[in-house]
Amino acid sequence: MSSTMRGLAFLGEGRIGLVERGIPTAGPGEAVVRSTASLICTSDVHTVAGVLPVPEGRLLGHESVGVVHEIGDGVTSVQVGDRVAVNAVTPDGTCDYCQRGLSSQCGGPLGGYRFTVQKDGNLAEYFHVNDADYNLAPIPDALADEVAVYACDMLSTPPR
Repeated sequence: MSSTMRGLAFLGEGRIGLVERGIPTAGPGEAVVRSTASLICTSDVHTVAGVLPVPEGRLLGHESVGVVHEIGDGVTSVQVGDRVAVNAVTPDGTCDYCQRGLSSQCGGPLGGYRFTVQKDGNLAEYFHVNDADYNLAPIPDALADEVAVYACDMLSTPPR
């Protein structure tokens, strides 16, 4: 098995492209998921247009589902091989903001929004998930990945 993967990266204002990277690894409490379905969000378009500042080379995306590829020590809610969904916002679940029901503010203003803004996004063959027990949800067998992916952000973001 290859130790590299491809992902869609921000290459500078108005530019994107496929890049090759090493497959991420799971540390304690974390997971790595192999993508099976993804969507592109308007915020990805805004990021490429330069509205949301991210470093060149950062992988885009925060709407993907897949199969658990690797879990770190201490992860108990999922096992390798489980089909899972992950929300666009991946809080730690333990900080004061999370405990008060403000998980999007995890650790500070918009701190729960990590994909693309704080770390590589999930428009990639594999992606890293922090605080896996808090952020991964099993996908029911009867639900296709192409349907489940809408729950990652599309269905939880109200229209303006």
